[in-house]
Amino acid sequence: MPGWRNRLLLCLVLCPALAPAAEVIQAFAASLEVQSDGSLLVTERITVQAEGKQIRRGIYRDLPIRYRLPFGLMRQAPITLLSLTRDGQPEPVKTEQRGAWQRFYFGAADVLLAPGRYQYELRYRAERQLLAHPGVDELYWNVTGNAWNFPIEQASVAVKLPAGARIGQFAAYTGARGEQGQAYRVVAKTDDSLQVQSSAGLPLRHGLTIAVDWPVGSLARPSRAQQLLWLLLDNPGFSLGGLLLLGLFGYYLRTWRAVGRDPQAGLIIVQFAAPAGMSPAQAGYLWQRGFNGAYQQARAFAVWLTDMAIRKHVRLEDGPRAGNFVLAVGEAKGADLSAAEQAINNCLFAGKKTQPTLKVGSRYQPRLADALAELAGQLQTQGQQWFSNNRGRWALGLVAAVVASGLTLLLDLHGEPQCAQALAGLMFSWAFALPSAYLLGTAWRQTNWLLGLLALLFVWPVPIGVWMLGSAAAPAILGLLGGYALLVLLAYFLLPAMTPQGRGLLDALEGYRDYLQLAERDVLALAAQAPAMSIALYEQHLPYAMALGVEAQWSARFSAALASGLIDSEQQDYQPDWYQNRHHALAAQAFSLALVSGLSSATSRVASAAESPASSGGSTGGGSSGGGSGGGGGGGW
Repeated sequence: MPGWRNRLLLCLVLCPALAPAAEVIQAFAASLEVQSDGSLLVTERITVQAEGKQIRRGIYRDLPIRYRLPFGLMRQAPITLLSLTRDGQPEPVKTEQRGAWQRFYFGAADVLLAPGRYQYELRYRAERQLLAHPGVDELYWNVTGNAWNFPIEQASVAVKLPAGARIGQFAAYTGARGEQGQAYRVVAKTDDSLQVQSSAGLPLRHGLTIAVDWPVGSLARPSRAQQLLWLLLDNPGFSLGGLLLLGLFGYYLRTWRAVGRDPQAGLIIVQFAAPAGMSPAQAGYLWQRGFNGAYQQARAFAVWLTDMAIRKHVRLEDGPRAGNFVLAVGEAKGADLSAAEQAINNCLFAGKKTQPTLKVGSRYQPRLADALAELAGQLQTQGQQWFSNNRGRWALGLVAAVVASGLTLLLDLHGEPQCAQALAGLMFSWAFALPSAYLLGTAWRQTNWLLGLLALLFVWPVPIGVWMLGSAAAPAILGLLGGYALLVLLAYFLLPAMTPQGRGLLDALEGYRDYLQLAERDVLALAAQAPAMSIALYEQHLPYAMALGVEAQWSARFSAALASGLIDSEQQDYQPDWYQNRHHALAAQAFSLALVSGLSSATSRVASAAESPASSGGSTGGGSSGGGSGGGGGGGW
């Protein structure tokens, strides 16, 4: 044979010997003994081939000690280390908790292993690993784990049940997580024991899982009370968060009962005049319980202007263009003006550089904006005697909700990055949600679209904060945080209430409003008490009717009185001398509607610039590799 052929043959023979040996798990043999108290005694014999690459000092074994339940809740499964040996001799072991995993380092940091074959035997007790189904108990156990850094050449498991238990259904699975491979064979089986062995090697990230069930009765199951206690203790964040949520609910409920309920309404009697000392603008503010969609600042100012015009302190006339008005100083003296009315009037007409007239149209008018702000401030100050927002008590609950949310997250999360992300999301959400909710509420009450657009600048970051929370926290925790936010929001709207003084005035105002909207036949029934309709009476009560939203009914009664001759026939064509309008033939009812609508619209336009801004089983065939309890993986160190 030629020489080159001999050399080639020699190389082929020597190549396997020259190839570097691989680090593998040659055998993974587990023994599972179900104890009568429901715990599981586990013995793992792991035979490895070490070559000084990954396995230098020994191997490490990761075992789960927390399992995720529905809604992101956790189940604790404590593991107690009993012993560790290498080739039959005690071996040092270091334990380290890594989130939901417990890691055991086999060996010592200052002792390096020589290349070779080693057998480790790890014995530990695992608590609360069994599943309870109707009629059967089950052990669903990931024998090898699916997170080893080495392939496993052969895996086996032996299951031993406690005395009196008999194996019912069983199944085994091989492959990657979620697969239902059947590369195994049953080596032995008796009534209370089962031994299974893989029939093929398990590549990286592949494992062996077994599921066995037996009729209920051989083990004492934990009571529902015990299970509930375990659930609460295993989830301290959820437990404390739920307790604090109940406490916050109790605080707000008690506060609402103490100060958040309106005093009981009194007997409503028809009144023929507004409560003494109450202006038309104040009447509207009290009736609508502040500024809102039906009674905005512009409408309140339109009511004030109408009252001032009727009393001859302001001259009101239509402008050259539709929807415009011209305001001028009236002919009446200011002796009958209150200090509050005089302050508003000064905003319009006082000052050296102030013109005697003011055009109210589409252009911004600083004087009008100042007068509007002055009126709004007066009404809000007056309203403090009629309404109690109880914002201090609400804010105390808000602070408690923020603190409780933070504690809930801190106790529920594990790991600094997760905690940091969740707390950042929490603060991000609260910091932007509160001002945006306030601005949106104000914009809604005032129908101020500019303010609403400004509120959107604060709204858009809120979903980002919620996303950060959702990425780090469990759904159950998110539900608690949502409960805090909802409770605070409800309290914001439910805690404000009327004071006894406000309730009494509101009762009188309701009786007065009833009078303004009575039909003429009803007024005639009260003829002995009701004042007779006249132009002076109509004009006296018109601003109040506008404030209370019954100007149409009040003007209709006046028109009916004119038409029936109850008022001087010479005044049939009523034209107010305090308002020069271009529609001389306009009926009183249509006139009042046009006036309040036009003044509110014009005031709103020109003053807007003043506002700046794993419980299922696998023994029946529904499981998979990597399912159940146990599992984990390992590597070398």
